Amino acid sequence: MSTIEKTNDFFFNVARTMVSNVSSAMKFGRNPNVNISSQDVWSYGGTWTQPTAARIHNIKSSSTDDSALGLGARTVVVSGLDADYAVQSETVILNGLTDVATVGSYIMINDFYVASVGGTGTNVGDITATAAVNLTVTAQIKAAYGQAQQAIYQVPANNNGYILDLALSVQALSSANISVDLLVKEFGSALVSKYQVNLVSTANNTFYLKFPVALKIAAKALVKLRVSSNANNTDMSGSFTIVNLQTNV
Repeated sequence: MSTIEKTNDFFFNVARTMVSNVSSAMKFGRNPNVNISSQDVWSYGGTWTQPTAARIHNIKSSSTDDSALGLGARTVVVSGLDADYAVQSETVILNGLTDVATVGSYIMINDFYVASVGGTGTNVGDITATAAVNLTVTAQIKAAYGQAQQAIYQVPANNNGYILDLALSVQALSSANISVDLLVKEFGSALVSKYQVNLVSTANNTFYLKFPVALKIAAKALVKLRVSSNANNTDMSGSFTIVNLQTNV
């Protein structure tokens, strides 16, 4: 038996899906162009808006190369929560500039990534998931990145989430005062700031915190990072790691 097979590292085994009733996610996002405003940390920019109900999502690219036989992305995986806030996922075959509807309806897309590609090895265009009825973009994969970059997550039903850490990186063209909030919206409640970091940047600055005691997040609660800057052209990245423990076992 190898050293890896014998490891007793709990979090390593969680990542290997070898711990019953426990799952994890590392949510990372980037907003490369925050101007004098408050915006969420995701690649699409501005404020991320959740669908008002579980919605079929239309998936399309800004490039014709992202299609079933194209040179770019051919399929993507959509993974998130259904109307009961239970986890579901599916693979969608792309059709370039044409919308392709998901089979399932999603109140939340927690993960969105390229699953298969053509000759370029990555997605050529920006791939978006737009909620039907609401017509809001729920997730985006920027061209050449292959993975949605959004520090936004919703805990599945019948789980408690535990945030282990918080990492931030900021770059600004001029001196900027930046405030980043870790926001939590308990189910049926308002967004509340659970932690705030203030950074001053003339070029770049980083921050990392491992919570001494994991921050507990209730079932169906929404978590996201929001940045406020007093300067234009602020490039903000952020991430947090969350472990989910099932409560109905």
